[in-house]
Amino acid sequence: MKVLKKVFLISILIMLLISTVSNAATEEILNYESEIYINEDATMIVEETIQVYAAGIDIKRGIYRDFPTKYKDNYGNNYNVKFEVLEVLRDGKAEPYKTEKKSNGIRVYIGDSDTTLRPGYYTYTIKYETNRQIGYFDDHDELYWNVTGNGWAFNIDEATATVHLPENADMDKVNFEAYTGAQGSTAKQYTAYKDEYNNTVTFRTTSKLYNSEGLTIVVGFEKGLVHEPTFQEKVKYFFSDNKGIFIGLIGAVIIVIYCIITWHKVGKDPKKDIIIPRYNPPDGFSPAEIKYIESMGKYDKVFEASILNLAVKGYIKIETTEKSYFGLKNHEITLIKQEKAIENDISEDEKDIYNNLPKEATLEYSSSLQGKLMNMQTAQKNYLKKKMEGKMYSKNIKMITISAIMSIVVALISLIASMSIVEVPVALFITIWLSIWTSGIAAIFKSVKKSPAIIIVLIPFLLGEVVATGILISLISISMTIIVLLLIVINIIYAILIKAYTKEGRQIKDEIEGFKLFIKTASEDEIKTQTPETFDKYFPYAYALGLENEWAKKFENLLESYNYEPTWCTGMYVGPTFNVSSFTNSFSSSFSKSISSASTPPSSSGSGFSSSGRRRRILWWRWPEEAGGGGW
Repeated sequence: MKVLKKVFLISILIMLLISTVSNAATEEILNYESEIYINEDATMIVEETIQVYAAGIDIKRGIYRDFPTKYKDNYGNNYNVKFEVLEVLRDGKAEPYKTEKKSNGIRVYIGDSDTTLRPGYYTYTIKYETNRQIGYFDDHDELYWNVTGNGWAFNIDEATATVHLPENADMDKVNFEAYTGAQGSTAKQYTAYKDEYNNTVTFRTTSKLYNSEGLTIVVGFEKGLVHEPTFQEKVKYFFSDNKGIFIGLIGAVIIVIYCIITWHKVGKDPKKDIIIPRYNPPDGFSPAEIKYIESMGKYDKVFEASILNLAVKGYIKIETTEKSYFGLKNHEITLIKQEKAIENDISEDEKDIYNNLPKEATLEYSSSLQGKLMNMQTAQKNYLKKKMEGKMYSKNIKMITISAIMSIVVALISLIASMSIVEVPVALFITIWLSIWTSGIAAIFKSVKKSPAIIIVLIPFLLGEVVATGILISLISISMTIIVLLLIVINIIYAILIKAYTKEGRQIKDEIEGFKLFIKTASEDEIKTQTPETFDKYFPYAYALGLENEWAKKFENLLESYNYEPTWCTGMYVGPTFNVSSFTNSFSSSFSKSISSASTPPSSSGSGFSSSGRRRRILWWRWPEEAGGGGW
């Protein structure tokens, strides 16, 4: 029996010894005390006393403490606070320390890298100054302060925080509360009290804080107790924190000045003459050339106007047939080449189109016809650009390029100055990805824009673009987004305004405007002096200028009196008598659609994206440096 008692007692002693050794070997913070002094100038002096047990596991040379100094406001703008170490002690004596910049703050390493601590208890004191920690509201001001931080790798047995308010504080108007636990927790495992004699509010936790848990306090007090920044101070702080925005604004101003100077130098049109109605377009210019000069290089309706001009001059005939598809009526248009010697009544680009057209071409999609039409259109664009640009007008591409390069440089410098080293490559990646993604969507939409179903197909890709754009805005802030958009708008406006007519181009432009004025304002008496041949001759010009319906309406009564029937087009009639207005409405719509359809593959040929329903998914991680600390 005595032997059993001895064995039992020895077992208990061994278990107690193991438990003691185990507890002693656990590195933890035994006590975390924080004294927070709020000054009348709104700065703060904080003295943290941290008692730890070091076992040589994580705490070998000392501890480190992380302090966030970089924040984001509600609009994504940078908000930086001051952090200055005033004193570092270990067991009441000065201790070596070093600081290291992190992505959103500063880490303070306490201890000597050449000295290894013996296992035991140590008390570290960190005293520092900070500012811009006070929140200002309409009816009160307050300190919202994470006392311990939530990034500690150790448990905290007990945490205490005492807030010292200025001497003139009205303690009856002081309110307070606190939160304990993980980030975002609303647990309230603490006690707190006010000391009206010392103008303090003290908080103390009532349960252990485990690693990644902390104590956050809120103390509200009357307005005017501490200094609130003036408007000028807020502006100074804002641009100090957001140098990229300042750079962007200054850069935008410089670019605007450049645009104004260069526009004044090369972008102003020659003086405009008085516009009077003209009965005909400028002599010696084809409908395509008139459109190209009038729009300064836009190709819309140019090719169709050339086909019409070839038709009214007898080189081709346009044959239309009404067909029905699933109950819907549609006009099928066929171009029939006429055997006629080429004369000087058509332009060089129109001669090229005539020579390359097949003998008979129905304007619906086929791979062979598509290739021919696209080649003809490309050749015509090149011909018109070479003939008109520089002679009739100048787009001043060199000036636009310089402005664009300046804008890109300003935007890049501004973005880099506004973001952390971690955010810059992510933002650049998303920007490049968005550019490619947007270009792809635009190209697909343009190629199949005649199909309403494409909108439904593109919805997932558009949503992806919205998400990526939202992420980019969250990275660069709303203010930087506005600056980038401002630079884009400046360049768009500049590209429009910097284009200028030459003296010759201005003269032709005025004659075109005179012809347009005649179409819009000609009286019935003026039209009576014209002939159906005039309608035919200038119909391609009116079509090129987008005034074909007005032209037809003006000539409607005249053509009806002549029992007019076009020799260059057959099949599209309304009733027993030819109705020129109905004809023109139907023809212009069907003709442009047919040309477009013949030049563009149907949407079923593929969109360029996988049809599996999958899409690229952007994963976004952010690793902010948590306030807290650990051992080293």
